[in-house]
Amino acid sequence: MTPPALLHALIHHCRPVIPDGTTILQPGDALTITPSAAWAEFWIDRISTPIARRVASVSIDFNLTINCFGRPPTSSHGVSQLAEQIRLRLCQATLTLSGDHAGGYLKLAEPECRDLSRPATAKAVGLWHWLIAVRGTAPG
Repeated sequence: MTPPALLHALIHHCRPVIPDGTTILQPGDALTITPSAAWAEFWIDRISTPIARRVASVSIDFNLTINCFGRPPTSSHGVSQLAEQIRLRLCQATLTLSGDHAGGYLKLAEPECRDLSRPATAKAVGLWHWLIAVRGTAPG
């Protein structure tokens, strides 16, 4: 399974809890000059294939990182709510795959969530930033 296919499945799974008007970005997407006040960036940071055992099917391990950002007029509470909704949606989820990997499952562990927000200063507006990190496995 390729990183773009993993991202597509994960974004599709998370889309129901992402409010309308929230921009969703993935590697290769450019943030436009006038982005929305809130956006989420989905990244597959690591993919590895464990040494195959004779009796085990081949699978891959991966790390997913989602960065949830916001700036005025979005409130810090709005960004933390976005991150929490995505975290709950991914929490120990098992996604049924379709297409080339039909019949396979993508399994996620317990996500971690961190607040990396930067407060406003005299020179900068400030940025609300929540990071969600989760490990998972998928068919190879």
